[in-house]
Amino acid sequence: IEAVVEEEDLVVDIGTGSGILSIMAVKAGAEHVFAIEGDPSLEKAAAKVVESNGCGEKITIIGKHSTRVKVGFGLDVPTGANVIVSEILDSFLLGEGVVSAMHDAV
Repeated sequence: IEAVVEEEDLVVDIGTGSGILSIMAVKAGAEHVFAIEGDPSLEKAAAKVVESNGCGEKITIIGKHSTRVKVGFGLDVPTGANVIVSEILDSFLLGEGVVSAMHDAV
């Protein structure tokens, strides 16, 4: 993340889980991160982790599956991302919907 994220980048974190990749993106200089999480329990956990790490103003948690997130002015994410981060891989690549999530994201 440090090698890719630059200052003023807008980052999207697909399947944020605990929010750790979002926090790393902020620490690397991202202007703002939209952390997307479809599981309500993980969404709440991520919000706590983000706040406890002092990143609440730079990270927006979106409680939706990534394929339902709308991009555009006044929508979930205001504009396309400069960087997409994710850790939704499993041993078979298809188990957590990686292919459809990445295809939709780009």
